Amino acid sequence: VQMEVIIEEEDVDDESEIDDPQKEDDPQKEDDPQKEDEPEEEGDQEEQEGKGLTVGIIVGIIVGALAIVAVIIIIIIVAFILSKKKSKNEARSDGSQMIAHDFPIENTSINITEQQHQQIRHINTLREQPYIIPSSSSLNNSSSSSSNPNFVTSWKMSDFEKIKKIGKGAFGTVWKMKEIKSQRIVAIKEVDYDLDEEKQKFHKEVSVMRDVYHVLQQASQQQSSSSSSSSSSQSSDSQPPFIHVVEPLGFFLNEDEDKAYLVLEYCEYGDLRQYIQNMKNAGTQISEAKAFELIKQITLALIQLHMNGIIHGGYIKPENILLTKDFQVKLSDFGLARKLQEGRGCTTNQGGTKYYLAPEILLGQSSRGKRTQTIATDIWSFGIMMFELLAQKHPFFDDNDMDLSPFEIYNSIIDQEPAELPDHYSNNLKKLIRQMLIKDATRRITAEAILEDHDVAVIKQKN
Repeated sequence: VQMEVIIEEEDVDDESEIDDPQKEDDPQKEDDPQKEDEPEEEGDQEEQEGKGLTVGIIVGIIVGALAIVAVIIIIIIVAFILSKKKSKNEARSDGSQMIAHDFPIENTSINITEQQHQQIRHINTLREQPYIIPSSSSLNNSSSSSSNPNFVTSWKMSDFEKIKKIGKGAFGTVWKMKEIKSQRIVAIKEVDYDLDEEKQKFHKEVSVMRDVYHVLQQASQQQSSSSSSSSSSQSSDSQPPFIHVVEPLGFFLNEDEDKAYLVLEYCEYGDLRQYIQNMKNAGTQISEAKAFELIKQITLALIQLHMNGIIHGGYIKPENILLTKDFQVKLSDFGLARKLQEGRGCTTNQGGTKYYLAPEILLGQSSRGKRTQTIATDIWSFGIMMFELLAQKHPFFDDNDMDLSPFEIYNSIIDQEPAELPDHYSNNLKKLIRQMLIKDATRRITAEAILEDHDVAVIKQKN
């Protein structure tokens, strides 16, 4: 009986547990069901925080990389600028690279007088300083201390017979005419004479040409006199050395038509540009012997300038090399004619001048806006011309590149190497041209060294 009672009590307990299922569940869970979702929400939050941290790391890496790239670019730019400055300073550091009035004349074979020193200084002053325009009434009586007494300022257009037009460009128009009284054939450059700037530049050109020619004329006569006295075999028959500059004969104005006219000696074979174009039109090329003859002629012309303290100044180009009937070279346009029309909105590279400027001049223009004219500058322009004579194209540009911006011209000349010359020319000729086009002015070949080249030296010098 006792055992049965115990069993019954256990059964009752079991039944009570079955009848009360809430005892198996947490009563607080039913009262607050959000408690069940808390762990899941905490996990999502941790996951989001992890993603945010990853994005932050990626952004930081990108920003850091961009900063590194920016620093590298800045370093490259600074290095480039410093290298350009170094090249420019090296070009300026050479003691032989002097402006015109500092040229060591005492080391030359010609004794320059104090009067000629003054004339040379006057030439350089005219290049830089403003020029006072003379009044019309004073033109006939005006004369430079260095002027040719045969220089005429009383001419008028009726004194000439017009033959034909022989040139036209930004500088004006050039006519072949006959001076009626003397029957002499002359070249007359006609330019606008309206704006004050045009007037100033015209009178500057006239003054510079007169002074340059007179300096060379005096030196030539002095050299001839010295040679005659030192040699008994030479007598009064000896002639002064050839003057490689076009002789200015006079000028006159037509103020009613706002025109000015510069009268020059006439060179029968025209300019080197015409010579090159004629060969191009005919499908022919210059012979090597003729090329060396021209090299010698132009070199002698440059030496004649340099020995007398004059630098053409980076304006040498085919249009400024004139050829006489004896195929002798005459230089013209000493850096002023190219600017005559700037008052009418023309650019400074008119007539292709910038295509012949040396690297050291372009570097000087980009950094200081001022040309650093040197003796080596003329040799560079000489090399460009000779390349054109041989290849009938520019060493750095094609024919369709003649309208490039100054920036494009600068980059091509500074950064590119010149093209190759035609294969049929000798290695010695090609080497000589390459030496003229060395970009480092301190290493560029000199005019004297060009004359010492064997193929140049054997050319008989014309008197």
